[in-house]
Amino acid sequence: MQNAKSDPIRILLVDDNETFLHQVAFNLNHSEDLTVVDAARTGIEGIEKAREHQPDIILLDLVMPEMDGFSALPHLKEASPNAGIIVLSMHEESLYREHAIKGGATGFVSKGKISTMLLPEIKRVYSLGSEIDESAS
Repeated sequence: MQNAKSDPIRILLVDDNETFLHQVAFNLNHSEDLTVVDAARTGIEGIEKAREHQPDIILLDLVMPEMDGFSALPHLKEASPNAGIIVLSMHEESLYREHAIKGGATGFVSKGKISTMLLPEIKRVYSLGSEIDESAS
């Protein structure tokens, strides 16, 4: 999964909230070691874009039209097997985190903690490759 040191970490965003997508993409693209390669607004579109771009990291919302994040997880892993998948959720309950990790996510970040936790989680997951970490934050 790891690129050469000079290559930025390639990220695919999958979330149905357009304002959130723009805000996260803006913030991530201001880091010289990260680049957002594309964004999708549904799980189905996310799978297609994951197959097309083969990102290093997929940031995945749970609640979306057509196909939710839990349903999209195995398809995303198949479409882009080397990508680490970080679930982003409004829900902080450990049940959501546990379900996401058991479903194949490599990490989990509550949307309420995105400003402080997202960048470290991206770097942690990127350093792991596509291995699943049961202790993801």
